[in-house]
Formats: sequence, C-alpha cells, structure tokens
Amino acid sequence: MKKIFSAAIFIVSAAIFCGCAHKTEKADNGNASGVSETQTGNSQTPDTVENITSESVVPENPVSVSGQYIKDYAGIMDSEAAAACNQVISELNSSRMINAAVVTVNKLDGAEPYDYASRCYNQIFGSDSSRGLLFLINNDTNEDILYKAGGINIDPEAEKNAFYQATRDIVGKDYSSAAIRMLRLGEECSSHIFDQAGFFNSQQISELEKAAAGYGKDVSVYTVGNTAETSRETAESLCRRRYPAKDGVMLLIDGNGRTMAYSETDIPAELQISAPDRHIAGSGELYTYLLELLNGKRGT
Repeated sequence: MKKIFSAAIFIVSAAIFCGCAHKTEKADNGNASGVSETQTGNSQTPDTVENITSESVVPENPVSVSGQYIKDYAGIMDSEAAAACNQVISELNSSRMINAAVVTVNKLDGAEPYDYASRCYNQIFGSDSSRGLLFLINNDTNEDILYKAGGINIDPEAEKNAFYQATRDIVGKDYSSAAIRMLRLGEECSSHIFDQAGFFNSQQISELEKAAAGYGKDVSVYTVGNTAETSRETAESLCRRRYPAKDGVMLLIDGNGRTMAYSETDIPAELQISAPDRHIAGSGELYTYLLELLNGKRGT
C-alpha cells in the first residue's frame, strides 16, 4: 500500500567540482594529478540531447552516439563497452542517487576541457540539480576531466589514483575500463544520506549513514534547502529512483526542518510523526534529531 506523509520539497543548485589528468604515452610515470574548481550549475534528465550545437562546443555530427548517457563523439567505444558503462551508470543512479555520463571527443574546437565537460553535463542532464558525475575522455588536448556536480564528495587521493590507472587504460585503448574506473568513484558517496541542502558536515553524514544503514527498514534521507509547494510526484519519483524494488522509505527534510516520508510500503510510525516542531534545520540540532530517530531513541 502506498503511503505519503506531509511534505515540502524544493530542488536547489549545488556547487560543482572537477578533477583532471593529463595522459601521455608513458602512463606509468606517476604524473597523473587531480585538481578542483567550483562553479554553480543545474542538471536535469531530458528525453533527448540532440539539440546540442557547435555553439555549445559539442559536435553536431558525432562519429558515434552510444546512448543517452554515453556520448562517444570520438568513435572509440563499441557496443559492449557502452553497455558495461551503462550498467555502472544505472547502479549509481539508484544506489547513490548520482547522475552519471561518459563523453569521448577528438576535438574541443578551442574550448577549455572543463568548460566542455560542464556543457556536456548540462546538455545531458539539464536543470535537475541532483548530484552527478561526467567523465570526459579528451583526445584533443589529452586533459581528461572528471566533472562533479552537487554534493559529490570523493577522497582526493582515491581520485588521483583512479586517474592514474585510468590514464594507463586509455593509453592501452581500454576505454571502457578507464570510464568505469572513474565512474565507480561515485560508490564512495553515501547510499542513505543525500544532503543536497548542505545541513551536515562530512563526519555527521558518516554517522547518519551508519545509523540509517542499521535502521530496521531501509530508509534514506534527502535534504533540500527551501520550502516549496508539496509535490507528491517529486517524492514518489525520488523514492522509486532510490528503491526500484519498492522496499524502502524516503524521508525528505526541507529548509524549515519539516519532513515528508514516502514509501510504496508501510511507513514506520516514528517516521510518520518525525517532523520537528520548530525550525532546527540550520543547526546541529537537526543532526542530533535525525541521529536519535534513526537509532530508534526518539521518545525514549
């Protein structure tokens, strides 16, 4: 039986980060490196991205387009490689609520690699602010990019090591292994706590993730920064995305600390009545509240 509890949700923009590595013919020289930049932006999943134009520096006539999330403009990935990447993309979309894509290109037409990756990401995912990853294999200037959007937190050392190994894969023409290696960095992200509003620090997210994983029923928490009109469709979409087997609960928390619980099955009573009675979203009090809730200590 479908259940829905009081809701308010608003999707907000998030900071964007990217890493890059330069590939050479001697990929075992240990020179792969990672850097980061910040920028604001949005993303959404449209039905098609065929409206990409040369003005946005993405090719009008790609050599090969392997699917909505695999854009093989360089023509270097066969159907088996694309299928392998798409499998990882599908897993990340559900288990980590991460949008992911792979783009290969031979010519940037004068664009900076980061800008090219950014525009590709925004063309593919549009205005949906969900966090995401895009791996750009850049055969023009050989500066490959891991573009990150919206709350993606990956250990810099892990990213550097992945870039080093991926560079070796690319030099060896094993493009799918390189792409999969970079995409799987998304598996470092939490699978139950999706703090799009930035209410919690990394340590708090870690503790909440542990508590949610140990809760009796599979439950996830998704935070948004502002209150907006209740959207049953949005809540249902997020829950079904995270729980395609229809076996979990999505708990949404808005900028006022108010909550909404949605599930395709029964919702535990403590989650139905979990809304705080005052504004606590902007303080550590929300963290304490949620930790007690997920540890089953509320009201004890």
